[in-house]
Amino acid sequence: MTSIASHVFWRQGWNTTAEPTLAIALAGLNLRTQELNSQTWDFQAGTIGETAAAECVFFAPAAEGWSGLQLPLGSPLGEPLAEALSRQSNGIVLLVREVGQTWGYWLYDQGRVLDRFWSMPSMVDVSPESAMGGPSRLSEAFGIPAGQITPYLNHLSPDEVSPARAFPDDEFALGDPWVRVDFLRRLGLSYPRPFPPANGRFFQWVPLTSGPLGNVGPGAAPLDPGAHPPPTHPNSTGQFGHS
Repeated sequence: MTSIASHVFWRQGWNTTAEPTLAIALAGLNLRTQELNSQTWDFQAGTIGETAAAECVFFAPAAEGWSGLQLPLGSPLGEPLAEALSRQSNGIVLLVREVGQTWGYWLYDQGRVLDRFWSMPSMVDVSPESAMGGPSRLSEAFGIPAGQITPYLNHLSPDEVSPARAFPDDEFALGDPWVRVDFLRRLGLSYPRPFPPANGRFFQWVPLTSGPLGNVGPGAAPLDPGAHPPPTHPNSTGQFGHS
């Protein structure tokens, strides 16, 4: 099965302004947060606070003045949530995703997509021209030199296994979708790592009403939260995976 991992980052301080903003954004998707009984991992049972880890969201600081979410593997809510958070926070939101061998990002500002990138566009059935990535937009949004991120924004072939790294001190090669961890570090953001000791907390998303989930704006199609089977255990990288 092709894994779909999503992380959302927005420019608000963790557990202060970020949490009320998240609550309002989720309400627009017919969702709310629900606290767990505890934050205790049981790796053998695959639970956190007696709740299946597959159903948990990890909320943590990503940098000074930034917050981040790790969505459950396979969640279809990455794009609508990033858009909603961008509208509600009236600012920059970054969605980072991994689909199989490829990784990519969406950059939002006030609900609008400013930029998009996929490392292997053919694997997600989009044209290379629509997923080029814009170093200048990222540079402006994060206040960093464009040259610090340009090496990551290259299209690769699915058959290409490149050992090359964007920078000598990177942890991952450009052909590895985990290179998004190095990419985020260049932006000044930390990749959420939920294994204890985790600098953050877990909770669940539950429906507000019996209506459809994930509607964003007029005419938006409801999303199916069961479109991808849930994961059953966390793997060594801190991302939930399938048994």
